[in-house]
Amino acid sequence: MLVVDGLWYSFEKKIWVLYDMALKPVGLDAAFFLDPLLLRGKESAAGWRQAIASIPPELRKRIRGLVSDGFRGSKRIARQNGWVHQLCHFHLEGKLRGFIGSVRKTIPDRHVRKMAFELVCEVVRTPDEKSCALLVVALQNCLVQLTRSRAVSGIVRQLLRDLKLYRSYLHHPELELPSTTNTIESMHNLIRRATSGVSNTRALLIRVRGFLRLHPTVVCNSHFPQK
Repeated sequence: MLVVDGLWYSFEKKIWVLYDMALKPVGLDAAFFLDPLLLRGKESAAGWRQAIASIPPELRKRIRGLVSDGFRGSKRIARQNGWVHQLCHFHLEGKLRGFIGSVRKTIPDRHVRKMAFELVCEVVRTPDEKSCALLVVALQNCLVQLTRSRAVSGIVRQLLRDLKLYRSYLHHPELELPSTTNTIESMHNLIRRATSGVSNTRALLIRVRGFLRLHPTVVCNSHFPQK
């Protein structure tokens, strides 16, 4: 399984993205990091295509699944390569959490937003398809009540459109797909500290590649019904 995420940097007021990738073999709760690619400009499908093309062919032909945060173009990349696509639960829940009003108690529709958040967390996790269908109906009812939050409504609608991609790990247990990109996220926290004070892209890439060679693997748990 190919797990990917981008890490953003800024040098001289220009945006650069570190396209970071790790491979998780079936049967192992570990992921192995590949050399990342550093490209100028915002994260893009073209950038990810270039990063994926840099994977050695003997490894690339063995990839069966893609785990991503749903960057623009990710669905097409997975489809064109014949990969099962798993969208990240952590990013989905993170986008919603900021709108449920945990601090501002008087936020409009707060109780409905909180209900929507809880339903979203359940619908991507429940292994039972009948329960999932009932949760979908409940989410659709929430949408009717979310008249004062376009942002939350938009996130819920996107989830309902892509629900199968959030539940790929349940539909393809043989692949032992992770349900999040947290493997990459945790490594990014370490990379940020390791590259603190780096002032140019050449030094950054040397530092990152050296760091990943010293720390090539990280725990990456699978999420599928048998466990």
